[in-house]
Amino acid sequence: MMSPSRCFRCRKWNARLTGIAAVVGLAIFAHRWLGSIQPAVGRTGEAIAHLERASSGTNVRPTPVGRTDIAAAWYEGLNLRALCSFDNGPPLDDEGHPAAQLSDTTVGDVPPFIAAAADDFVFTSAACSGGLNAVRISSVRAAFRFFNEGDNSTPRTTFQGVYVTVYPDNSSHQPDGYPDLPAAPGGPMVQVGNVIASEYVPVTSLQNETLLSGCTAIYRVDIPVHFTVLKNTTYWLSIVPRFVYPPQCSVAISSNAGAGFQSYQGFPQLSIPFWSAFPGNGGFCPGHPANTFKDLSFILTGEEADASITGACCTDDTSTCVDGANQVNCQLANERFSAGQPCASLIPPCGTGTGACCLPDGVCQNLAPAACQSGGGEWGFGSCSSTPCAPANGLCANAILVSSATTPFSTIGAVTDGPADSPNPPCTVVNQDIWFKYTASCTGTGTTLLCGATYDTAIAVYQGWNCSPLGIRVACNNDACGTASSASFATTSNAPYLIRVGGNGSATGSGVMTVACVPTGSGACCMVDHSCTVLTQSQCQAAGGTYTSGRPCSPITCPGPTNDFCGNAILISSSITGFTTFGATTDGPSDTPNPPCTNVNQDVWFQYNATCDGQVTASLCGGTAYNAAMAVYAGCNCASLGAPIGCDNDSCGAGAASSVTVSVANGQCYLIRIGGEGSAAGTGQLAISCGSAGNSCAADMNHDCWVDSSDVALFVHALVGDVVNPSGTCSADMNGDGVADGRDIAPFISRFLVGSCCCPGDVNGDHLINGLDIQSFVNAMMGPPAPCIASYDAADVNHDGVVDLSDLGSGSGDGLFIDKLLSGSICP
Repeated sequence: MMSPSRCFRCRKWNARLTGIAAVVGLAIFAHRWLGSIQPAVGRTGEAIAHLERASSGTNVRPTPVGRTDIAAAWYEGLNLRALCSFDNGPPLDDEGHPAAQLSDTTVGDVPPFIAAAADDFVFTSAACSGGLNAVRISSVRAAFRFFNEGDNSTPRTTFQGVYVTVYPDNSSHQPDGYPDLPAAPGGPMVQVGNVIASEYVPVTSLQNETLLSGCTAIYRVDIPVHFTVLKNTTYWLSIVPRFVYPPQCSVAISSNAGAGFQSYQGFPQLSIPFWSAFPGNGGFCPGHPANTFKDLSFILTGEEADASITGACCTDDTSTCVDGANQVNCQLANERFSAGQPCASLIPPCGTGTGACCLPDGVCQNLAPAACQSGGGEWGFGSCSSTPCAPANGLCANAILVSSATTPFSTIGAVTDGPADSPNPPCTVVNQDIWFKYTASCTGTGTTLLCGATYDTAIAVYQGWNCSPLGIRVACNNDACGTASSASFATTSNAPYLIRVGGNGSATGSGVMTVACVPTGSGACCMVDHSCTVLTQSQCQAAGGTYTSGRPCSPITCPGPTNDFCGNAILISSSITGFTTFGATTDGPSDTPNPPCTNVNQDVWFQYNATCDGQVTASLCGGTAYNAAMAVYAGCNCASLGAPIGCDNDSCGAGAASSVTVSVANGQCYLIRIGGEGSAAGTGQLAISCGSAGNSCAADMNHDCWVDSSDVALFVHALVGDVVNPSGTCSADMNGDGVADGRDIAPFISRFLVGSCCCPGDVNGDHLINGLDIQSFVNAMMGPPAPCIASYDAADVNHDGVVDLSDLGSGSGDGLFIDKLLSGSICP
C-alpha cells in the first residue's frame, strides 16, 4: 500500500504550481468577503517588506476608550506659567503621523530599520524671564501612535526605551545631524553630524502614560531628560522609541498649524532620506484637511540655568577630558560634565568603567559614569546587586507629578518621611513611603488605586502640595482589594493634592498606581460581561449595568470573572463555552512569547479532562471579537505550571483570536488559559473538540459527514489495505496509532452509534462555515496539513485526498468551499 503522506505530497506540489492565479483570485475574494462582515483588514499607503511609512488609513478596529477631551488631557498636570516651557501644541486627532522607531533586529524578511522626525523649538526670554541665559530642560511631553499590528500596543508594554536628541539648526533651517542604526545589534543608536545633546531614557522612567482617543488612539507620555539649551536659539528635537518590529510607531502631529519651521522626517529603508520635508497629516478624520498640519506635538518644561558655567568635560569610553568646557557643549550620551571642577579632580576619574547607577525613578542600572549622569542618576562604585537605590520620590519634597493615569512605583529602599497619622480603620500608619503630586482633573471624586500590588500597601492623601506642614489628610486606606489599598476623596478641579504610598508595618514592594477623577453625577457602570464604563446613573440603568456613584472602574467596583485565577478554573467539556476577560488580571506566568505565541495578559482559566486519545482543538475563532491569546498546559496544578504544550496568538487572522491543537491522553487534566495580547480584553466563545489523532471525521469513510451503514463496507476495505487515497486510511484509523487494523473496530462501532461527525469547510473548527474560515483555508492550501489531522479533513472539501484548488469550487451550487460560504452552511 502506498504511504498516505507520499501519495498526498506527489499531488499537492503539482496543484500548487499550476494554481497560482486561482490562489490570487481567492485572496481577492477573501478580502471582499471579510470586508462585508467585519471592518476591512489592512491600511492604505505604500509598504515595502511589510513596513509602512506611517499610519495613514482609517481605523481597522474600534478605537480603544480613553480620554476624549484631548486638549484638556494634553495639559493636565502642567502649570506652564510656573515653568520655563515651550509648547508646540496638543496632538492632532488624525492619521498620517510620521514614523519614529529604531528596530535593530531582523524579523522574518524585515531587516533592521530606523525612522525619525524632528521639529524646531526655541526658548524665548519672554517664555522664561528670570534673567539667566539658558534653560535646563527636565521633561518632554510627547504623544505616540501605533500602527502595523499595533492595535493593542502601549508605550509601556512595547517600548524598550526612548532616544531624545537635540540638534543644532543649520543654514537651511534643518537639523544639523541625524540618527542611524547601531554599529551592531543591541548597541547604542549612532549619531551622524552635529548633536547638542542626546539621552536614552529606559521605558521604566516614562511617566503619566494616558490614552487619548477620538477618531484615533494616541498615547501621551512624559519623558524625563536633562538638557541645557541657550535662550533665543533655535534647536531641533527628535524622539525615537526603540523596540523590535512589529508593530510600528509614529510621533504625533501637532494640532497647531504653522508654528516655526515645518517638521522633517527620515525613513531610509523606505527611501525617505534624512531630512525630507514632512508633507502633513492624512486628512482621514473629520475637520482636518489633508496636508494642513506639519508640526510635531510636544511640550518642553524646565527651569532657568546659567550657560556661562564651565568645568571638566569627560568622555569615559575614550578616557579623554577637557578643562574649562561649557556645559551646553558637554551633553552627549558618553560625556559627563562637572561644574567648576578640573579634570584632575574628577570623582570617579575620567575613564572609569561601569558602576551602580541609581536613576531618577529609583531603578538601578550598571552604567558608566557618563551614561548615569546623562540619565540624571547618581553613580557609585560596585554593582546594582549590592547597591539598592532609594526611590527618587522617597521624600515629600521630591514628590513626582502624576495625572489621571497609571504610574508604576516601588517602595523598595524607601524610608518613612511622613508623619504617623491616626491609624484608625480603614487607615493604618504609612511606612516606607513615597510621594506623588496630583492636580485634580475634575470636580467630583478622586480615587487612587493600588490593586494588584505585590505587598501589603497603605495610602494617604493630603490637601495641597505643602510638605511642611502637610495639609489636611482627606483620605487614607490599608486594605481595599486584598492587602492592597484604595482611597477616594472629594476633589475640586485644578486643586493640588499629595498622594503618599507606603506599606503596612515593614512591608515594601512594587505595583502600579491608578489615579482617576470621576465628575459629580457619574460613576462606574459594571456590565454582566464585566466590562465597565463611567456613566451617569440613568445611563447605567438603561444599559442594564450595576452603578457605583463617584467611583471609577476598578476591581472594586467591577470585580473580574470568577475564573480570573488559575485556582478557580472552570471545568468544561467538549462543547462551546462563553467567556469574558473584561476586568481580569494577569494571573499566569510570562511564557516565552515566540511566534505563534505571545504573552497572555488579562487571563481567565478553564480545566478540561480529555475525552479521547489523540488531539484536542481549543478554538476561539467563532464569536471572539478581540485580539485574544491562548495557552494550554499539561496537568492542573496551578502551583507548578510548566511550559505550555500549545499556545497561539493570531491563528484566526491578524490581530484576531486564537486556536490551539495539542496531543492529549484520555482522562488526563489540562489547563486552558485565555487572555489578550497587550492590553486587549473582550468576550468570546471557546469551542473544544477532541478526536482520534485529531481526525474530526474518523469513521466517516465516504465523507458525507455521517457515520452509518454506507461506511461499513469501506471501513472493511481499509482494514485489509484496499484503499485508494490517504483519507481512507485516516478515517479508518480510529485509535490514532497510524495503522488501520482490528484494534479500530470497537471505536468504529462507538462512532457509528453517534451518527454525525464532521464538517468539511469548517477549517477553524467553530462549527460554522463563514468568513472566519477563509484565512485558515488559504493557509491550508499554501501549506497543506498532514492527512491525518483535523484541518486536513476540513480543508479537503471534495474528499479527493488532496487539499488543493479543486476544493475551492466556483460558488455555483457545486457544494464546495465558496458554495458553503455563500450559503452560510451550518455544521451538522
